[in-house]
Amino acid sequence: MKRVYVAVRAPFIARQKKEATEAFMEALIPEPTPINVRKFKKGIWRKTVPKGLKMKKFIQSPDGTLIHDTSYVGEDAWDDDAMPPQENVKQIIENDKRLNTEEKKELEEELGISGNKEQQSVGSWRERLQLWKEILNKEKLAEQLDASNAKYAVEFDMKEVENSLRKDVVEKVSESNGARACGYLRDGGATVQQSPILTFIRSLIPQRQVFAFSISF
Repeated sequence: MKRVYVAVRAPFIARQKKEATEAFMEALIPEPTPINVRKFKKGIWRKTVPKGLKMKKFIQSPDGTLIHDTSYVGEDAWDDDAMPPQENVKQIIENDKRLNTEEKKELEEELGISGNKEQQSVGSWRERLQLWKEILNKEKLAEQLDASNAKYAVEFDMKEVENSLRKDVVEKVSESNGARACGYLRDGGATVQQSPILTFIRSLIPQRQVFAFSISF
């Protein structure tokens, strides 16, 4: 009897797991809007670059003029982008505890900022993930095409960089055992030198792609 019960329950449990996984992925994969793509790129930068190091990107035109590429996240990766006015108002309404759900909906409609989230959604999470891959691949290709004409201005705020690296060390100490943590602390300078972004900067210097370099203490 127990075997029969397990056999009957198995498909139900499997369906529950699948539904839970689908719901998790739906919540995990956001729509690839320009704002979300920029947030993602900033997140990647923050994970690999210490705070206090900024890079401004310029594209050199055929006549030699340098055009500032303000879309490059290295310039303001540690600054949070301002929320669009419409989204800001919607968030204020959502957080107002004096209004019930119906009153919030009516107020949003009156202000012309209501929207059906289901209609705004771009397909399933699998379709959104595919769009993410396509967008990021296109951006990567565009960066490769820009590479020969790209110039960078690098700014170091040594105090910010030091504080950022100290924080990184503390986090790694908490994740590592004592011996590894002590080794990491002792090797400070080597760790900085092996930073991916510093490796990238060093690769630019021989090609004369870094035209300005400033350090503040």
